[in-house]
Amino acid sequence: MKWMSLPYQVYQVMLEMLFQRWRVRRMLKGWELLRRIELAVGMRTVDDSVRDCPQSCPEGPTRTLSVQEFLENNLQQEIDALAGTGGTLVLPAGTRELRATLCIPSRVGLLGVPGQTTLSFRGVPYGLQLAGTVDAPVRGARVEHLILRHRERPATFTATCFLAHARDVVLKDLEMVEPEGAGFFLADDTCRVHLEDCRVYRAAIEGFLFLRSVSELRMMRCVAQGCGQSGMLLADWRLMPGMDPLDFNAQAHHAGSVVGFSAEDPGPVRIDVEQCTFRANRKMGICTDGAGLMRVVQCVIADNQCEGMTLDNGAWCCLVQNCHIYGNGRRAHQHPDELCEDFVDGSGLLEDGSSRVKLPGVSMDNAAFCTVSNNLIENNQGDGVKFVRSAYRCVVEHNLILSNNRGYSPDHPHYGVHLDYHPQQRPGQITFPSAYIVVAFNTIHGPHCAGINLSRGCVANEIRANHVEGAMERPIDNMSFAPNEIR
Repeated sequence: MKWMSLPYQVYQVMLEMLFQRWRVRRMLKGWELLRRIELAVGMRTVDDSVRDCPQSCPEGPTRTLSVQEFLENNLQQEIDALAGTGGTLVLPAGTRELRATLCIPSRVGLLGVPGQTTLSFRGVPYGLQLAGTVDAPVRGARVEHLILRHRERPATFTATCFLAHARDVVLKDLEMVEPEGAGFFLADDTCRVHLEDCRVYRAAIEGFLFLRSVSELRMMRCVAQGCGQSGMLLADWRLMPGMDPLDFNAQAHHAGSVVGFSAEDPGPVRIDVEQCTFRANRKMGICTDGAGLMRVVQCVIADNQCEGMTLDNGAWCCLVQNCHIYGNGRRAHQHPDELCEDFVDGSGLLEDGSSRVKLPGVSMDNAAFCTVSNNLIENNQGDGVKFVRSAYRCVVEHNLILSNNRGYSPDHPHYGVHLDYHPQQRPGQITFPSAYIVVAFNTIHGPHCAGINLSRGCVANEIRANHVEGAMERPIDNMSFAPNEIR
């Protein structure tokens, strides 16, 4: 019979068409992300006796320092004197150098003169610290109107403003320029924090770093620009056995803490980011590595060398809406080791020193139930939106996706929206094709290789009512050989 003489490749395609959906469902049964979502439903990380962050100064006496007192007095003693009753310490204009961490206790406010009060920290791992204990967290503290400097860091992990075991905290109008480590670092058991008008320029690592159980946080009009890593990183790094939760130096240098994830790993949840700017950072504008229930609304994410925003490694139920995401993904300042970790070192570099493999405006990898809607996504070097692998029931709708693929990388096509199936990148990583994705009602214009691309194996996706113009090859390039709804 003629069909028995068909090439092996034809049989392979036929099997994919018949069994790809079954294969994805089988992989989903062992996917830690779905179990993580089940565990998170209805669970609160802390008590909810106080629902909102304080918006006024702590009650109690107000102590206003003169310029001479500001320059000569022991500021820690002045703050500790208010700890019993609560109250506010008001600093005058001027600059004070400190060679010890300044600790803010519960119900104490620290206020400066907007744009004129500077605290300069030298030789300490942390500058401002709001850190309690498991049994006695810091509550109801407030810091406003300060310029913070952090120099001469010791040979350890550092942050200019550090919070752990802290609740109901307000940080407002704080500015950092060239901090030696992270700018703002929020870690374990930190809840109900309000950051407003906080700005970090050229931090050595992340501008904002949120690690493990950080929840119910709101950022308004904040800026992270020119940082040595990402503008903001949200991560669920696991603790290795015997590792001290506050030994961040050991965690940062332990490779096992940043690969893979399990359902039980605590990650940042219920994070609202509104009207913020993440620009010109060496890596991502926003990098989520296991965050859930995150809203990024009305933000500018621009000119970052890697992805504009990643929803990766266990991200779930995140929303990116009404944002302007442009100029990202050139990949010009990555170290060769970083290119090796991303498996693109063998592709070589372009004449301008950037990688041939460009990166997208928005990337999803091991993510579920995430939505990207009503955004302007334009002029990114790689894809506009890319589903790298193991993306499940995500939605891309009502976006204006214009003229991405600006890198014009030889042998590396990029698309307006790309549904992909990359191989396993790390041991233990669950890998399956992008599945049950909805791409609908988008306007996709400009010289993308194709407006929408479905890579081989992508299954059960719904592509409908998109307006595609100007694609270099075809509006929709379906290479999946598996059942998808395209209309």
